[in-house]
Amino acid sequence: PDFDKFRDRYEKAAHDRPCLALQGHPNAWDEKRWQGFVKIIEFLQSKGCRFMTPSEYWRKASPAASQ
Repeated sequence: PDFDKFRDRYEKAAHDRPCLALQGHPNAWDEKRWQGFVKIIEFLQSKGCRFMTPSEYWRKASPAASQ
């Protein structure tokens, strides 16, 4: 995870999106990459982003799932 690259892409293309999905492979990260990921999460939290798993999102977004 590259924080500067993420922040630039977020500001250009994702800042006004209702939903953003992140995918990562932390078992392959070194300490520098882990710290980049932490900065990304802190940045998103500062923007008011809410976090949930895909199944939580599906339950919230699917009318059939709530029945």
